[in-house]
Amino acid sequence: MQSAELRELLKCEDPYAEAIGIAPEELPSGVRFSHLCPLNARGTVTVKRHPSWLVNLLVGVAGLPKSGENVPIVLVISRKERQRIRWYRQFGKQPVFTTHQIFGKEVREHFGIWSMRFRLEWMNDELRYIQTGFRALGLPIPRKLSPRTSAVVRAVEGEPEGWHVHVSIGIPPFGVVCEYEGKLCLQ
Repeated sequence: MQSAELRELLKCEDPYAEAIGIAPEELPSGVRFSHLCPLNARGTVTVKRHPSWLVNLLVGVAGLPKSGENVPIVLVISRKERQRIRWYRQFGKQPVFTTHQIFGKEVREHFGIWSMRFRLEWMNDELRYIQTGFRALGLPIPRKLSPRTSAVVRAVEGEPEGWHVHVSIGIPPFGVVCEYEGKLCLQ
């Protein structure tokens, strides 16, 4: 991408700016690009699932991506409404759709019958999604019983339009049941 195109992209609205809590121009460009709206990015990730066949089956039914090395990933972020942002991820041939809603400093992510609440934190040159709540069918699930999702995004040195992502999903009492990690770049 040419530097003029990058400068134009950096002028795009950042719907997550208030939730992050710092001025967008203070973030490295790769981190800013990781959640701009609209966004079209591609990359590769390594996906790992829990070794138990039963847990792996349940994770698959839930719609989480299959294990694999160098799995191609596509990320498209688009606005549905003023407060609703659609995230489309495709891992290989497997699509995963979620919707984000932003309420001040809180981000709510809806995935099928589940809803997670996150606080976004910028620390140690990383943007962290820290889960603060979980609901199933609209009902709050106690923290000790609820699935836990965390995500970390950081810039890729030397690649202004790239970022590194690590997402981890855990379920008590199994621990981490699915995680993916890799690099994405603007398209």
